[in-house]
Amino acid sequence: MAIKILKKELNFSRTEAYFLDHINGGGVLGKTLLESLNFKEGRFFIFLPENAVMERLYAFSEGAINPISFDEKPSYIREVKGSTIEMRLTTTYEVSEFIKECMTRDGDCFAICEDVMQSRQDPRLAMPKVTTHFYENVVYYTLSKENSVEEICKTLRRTDYSWYSLMVLTFGRKPLEEVTLKDFESICENVSYILTGAHDGENYIVWERNSKK
Repeated sequence: MAIKILKKELNFSRTEAYFLDHINGGGVLGKTLLESLNFKEGRFFIFLPENAVMERLYAFSEGAINPISFDEKPSYIREVKGSTIEMRLTTTYEVSEFIKECMTRDGDCFAICEDVMQSRQDPRLAMPKVTTHFYENVVYYTLSKENSVEEICKTLRRTDYSWYSLMVLTFGRKPLEEVTLKDFESICENVSYILTGAHDGENYIVWERNSKK
């Protein structure tokens, strides 16, 4: 029987510090977001399995909130404890479906991910149908409504590190191959959602900007 994935509102004051810390320390995009946005002009939510351990909800730096599964779907991760290998459900695929839905609903919406571990010299940067960009030596990927859920999911996994991850949904013109400071300013000005990893790779926290009046 399939496990339902539910959207849950998060307490702002219990989420803000982790979220801001987790999008800090990366490249220019994260820094520009922190400098230009008032995060109180938005709300936080998360997608969770219906049988998640809710007592661990705000332990964002730790895992083991999602259930163990013996399914062999690629959206599960391994967690080694002693000699036992556990497969814990992740919500990466469902989050990718949400991103796809947002971009499909709003035709000018696109997603940009910051990858702080790769550089333009790395030989395996390219991903099929995902556009690669650079600012100095930092790598960025952009996605649009033409990308599949699987391509979005692969990009999320590629750029999700335990200490830093960042995906932004925004509006406007996608940057050229070489991203400029003006591009970052435009991305931040028109942002609608910001995502970062939580629970040791099991889930993602989403910040949603309040609608502009």
